Amino acid sequence: MAETLLSALTERHQQRRTWRDR
Repeated sequence: MAETLLSALTERHQQRRTWRDR
């Protein structure tokens, strides 16, 4: 359960970082 939440959070963070980078 925790792993799934962490994975989702990491993915969301990466996507947001890409947007900010652009």
